[in-house]
Amino acid sequence: MIFWTTGGESVDLGQKEIRQCEFCKTKHSFHLFLCYRYFALYCIFFIITQKKYLLLCSGCGKGREISAAEYVGKNPISLWQRFSLLGFIAFIFCLGIASVFESKPVKYQHMPRNQTSLSSPQVQYDPLPPMPLSSTWNYALLFFEARQQNQVHLRMIVVRDHNTALQILAQLKNGESFAKLAKAKSVHPSSDSGGDLGWVALSDLRFEFQAALRNTKPGGWSDIIQLKSQ
Repeated sequence: MIFWTTGGESVDLGQKEIRQCEFCKTKHSFHLFLCYRYFALYCIFFIITQKKYLLLCSGCGKGREISAAEYVGKNPISLWQRFSLLGFIAFIFCLGIASVFESKPVKYQHMPRNQTSLSSPQVQYDPLPPMPLSSTWNYALLFFEARQQNQVHLRMIVVRDHNTALQILAQLKNGESFAKLAKAKSVHPSSDSGGDLGWVALSDLRFEFQAALRNTKPGGWSDIIQLKSQ
């Protein structure tokens, strides 16, 4: 079964100017927003279908659309969303090339028991990578410390079952410290620093985290987030 979906994002690119608004007739700061829509097929690749830049008044929320040429700065859309289609096509092409060539059979030579074989050192796989982008755990809680333009300062607790997550959420509501609970309960490597992830670009976060932060104010924590493997 093939699943497809469409969606959209709005990214605040920061304050650009302060002037009188032609709509509300008062002096306000104007922020530049990037609004875009995408088409996704089974979360394998994305296609950006619409993109526009809006300069909006912070007072009334009205403004005007500007051309992409007027915006000077880094593209906030993630590399995966922009180039995943090209990566997917390249992957299929490489598979096709590889199927053309026949691999030669490998001959294995039996070694006596008293002879030691030379082998390359084993590489240990870390099942808990430090960034939330490639996590494969079950449940998480985020603490939204601060925001600066399109970056947020976060702490995170990750646990393997829903009951533990509910217990931690109850302890937070009773006034427990998020950092102390992260050190004691979280299975993420950031637990040593109280779950501190530092400053992270919103566009680099998983979709589940972006959605949770929309309903979370600085100084507060998110609801329980169920993580999906990526």
